[in-house]
Amino acid sequence: MEFTFVKPLMTTLLVLATQVRHSDSQSRSDPDVQSCNSCCQGPPGLNGLPGSAGIPGSAGIPGSNGNNGSPGRNGFPGRDGMNGREGMKGDLGFKGDKGDVGIGIEGMPGPEGPSGEHGEPGLRGLPGKVGPIGLRGEVGMKGDKGDHGSKGESGRLRRSAFSAQKTGSQSSTSDAALNFDEARVNIGGHFDLSSSRFTCQIPGTYFFAFSLYGIQSSQTPHVMLKKDGNIIAYTRSETNSLPMSSSTMVHLDVGNQVWIEFKNGGFACSSGKCQFSGYLVYED
Repeated sequence: MEFTFVKPLMTTLLVLATQVRHSDSQSRSDPDVQSCNSCCQGPPGLNGLPGSAGIPGSAGIPGSNGNNGSPGRNGFPGRDGMNGREGMKGDLGFKGDKGDVGIGIEGMPGPEGPSGEHGEPGLRGLPGKVGPIGLRGEVGMKGDKGDHGSKGESGRLRRSAFSAQKTGSQSSTSDAALNFDEARVNIGGHFDLSSSRFTCQIPGTYFFAFSLYGIQSSQTPHVMLKKDGNIIAYTRSETNSLPMSSSTMVHLDVGNQVWIEFKNGGFACSSGKCQFSGYLVYED
């Protein structure tokens, strides 16, 4: 009888001890497992084995209560996750509506500032564009006929030329005009035989020349071509066997006179051996 009762009891105790050792071993091996506080309990333990049947005729011994189960695991909060990568830039939003115009009050004008100094004159601007041609005016009334003007000169080129010669003899010991008594050419009539002088009537450039032969002198004779008393050509001779001649060009104005003077001797000219000529080269 005692053997039958003791065996089941031992078996029950053995099972409970095994469970306790298993729970305690698991708690020590898992660092996350801790004893539960008073507000958190683990699952209930296993029910104890039923007690053995009592010995007939005697009251059976009630079985012992099972042990409380091992406390459950206490939950821990999870670790904070790593920050996520920066997201891509979003699309540009639509333009907002234009706001209402604010209502402002116009300020009072400020006081007038002092006058500035006069600046330097600016550069002269470019000439402006030519303006449009004005409208043509009306044709005026025909005026009265004017008076007749004086008759003008001929359109032909004006000419002046002469060639005079001495046919007689002449002597002098002082300055005297050489007389020419014959004009072979006298275009324009500008050479005067009475004075043997040429008087300019057409202003311009003239050419003059003279040639004298038949000198009779015991001294050195001198021959001079003069313009209004000023010498413009000059010659002299040491003998009476050679002719004396000279030529020149000179500008004359209206009224200028040209003639020949001689000194220290006499002339006996014949057969055109003493000549004096001149003509207009070009008119001013």
